[in-house]
Amino acid sequence: RAFVVSGSFDETIKIWNPLTGACVQTLKGHSSNVNAVTVLYDRSRDGRLSRALCGAGEDGAGDDGCRAFVVSGSDDKTIKIWNPLTGACVQTLKGHSSDVNAVTVLYDRSTSGRLSHALCGAGEDGAGDDGCRAFVVSGSWDKTIKIWNPLTGACVQTLKGHSEPLATDAE
Repeated sequence: RAFVVSGSFDETIKIWNPLTGACVQTLKGHSSNVNAVTVLYDRSRDGRLSRALCGAGEDGAGDDGCRAFVVSGSDDKTIKIWNPLTGACVQTLKGHSSDVNAVTVLYDRSTSGRLSHALCGAGEDGAGDDGCRAFVVSGSWDKTIKIWNPLTGACVQTLKGHSEPLATDAE
């Protein structure tokens, strides 16, 4: 089912039904303006990301069926990952020293998981592979781009080189 996500200077994220125009969920938790939003899809065959973010067991116990998460970036210097079904913030990513004004998702679509292995430090034999195949990417007024592992909340790469603050996503 389709939905529209918006972030606002009122510190909230809203999820809208585009057919009815109704707001179906309001997400609250940022302490300043919300500048950017995107959707993170769990494209894994086994629902690994969904289980990790929602606390479901390997046997599926506690799985609420959520396979898409809202990601938001804010002037409070954080990125938050939200379960749109419950409205709960399931992960807060911290590490920027200024406002976050861009968020997007980087998917590793390779069959080998080469990008994921490189970003997460897994060996060529796959040792240390946590199975993450989608990464949150954020841009900030601190002039950096950060790549985050949503399974662990860890920043796995910081890209530096801009002389001015970042203004938008790059997919």
